[in-house]
Amino acid sequence: MDIIPSQVIRLVQLGQEDEVLAAESPWVCASCHTCYVRCPKGVSVAKIMEAIRQVNLRKADYGDHVNVRDLTPEQRARLPPIALIACTRKYSQ
Repeated sequence: MDIIPSQVIRLVQLGQEDEVLAAESPWVCASCHTCYVRCPKGVSVAKIMEAIRQVNLRKADYGDHVNVRDLTPEQRARLPPIALIACTRKYSQ
């Protein structure tokens, strides 16, 4: 991760949206909730990382729900795997 979870939270608190959205960390997060279990404040970092990924996808005009079959090969190559997983998971629920 280029920015550790506590730094991501702090940047969000400070309103530094551009820095958070440019980071690789939200795409590296596997949403395993280990950080939530260990967080003394009970902050669900995985949910925040998911929200950051969603904001990034919306800004790129992918929307909330991604049907992998509708993506071009170039789009599939550009999107990190966690983006596809997160969007299809939301779509299937």
